[in-house]
Amino acid sequence: MTNKQHGPKLAPQNYRECKPVETRKTMMSTEYFGSGIAINDHPQYQLFRRYGNIKECCDHCKSTNVVCIFFVHYVSNAGHGIQYELECRDCGQYIECNIDEG
Repeated sequence: MTNKQHGPKLAPQNYRECKPVETRKTMMSTEYFGSGIAINDHPQYQLFRRYGNIKECCDHCKSTNVVCIFFVHYVSNAGHGIQYELECRDCGQYIECNIDEG
């Protein structure tokens, strides 16, 4: 499932002021966020690959010039999955992605 936004929904509003990838521990997971890094350079790239159907281009303009600005791998009683947000550097769209495995 993907949703296009006019501003980041998952990443902090000030994500552009961050390093390319920073981490924040929560009670249940570690969140990765930042000014952006290509998915294949992301520290959690192996998790992206494990979950398969990864977005690597913009839904709007089809550009492959997208960077990951937020990523979290979650585990709950209902299942597990990944949630991430991309920013297209060509058209400025934000794409929120969720891959659930129950």
